[in-house]
Amino acid sequence: MLTNASRGTVNARRFQSHWAAVVSVVVFEFSGMRCQPLRRAL
Repeated sequence: MLTNASRGTVNARRFQSHWAAVVSVVVFEFSGMRCQPLRRAL
């Protein structure tokens, strides 16, 4: 049986992992956009 506290930690972990995935995708796309002009220059 889940208490409200344990349910909150599960939701927090799920939200944290989802937020980490979103941030990693944004950083990956941003770094890719920054690398494109360098590739053109090379």
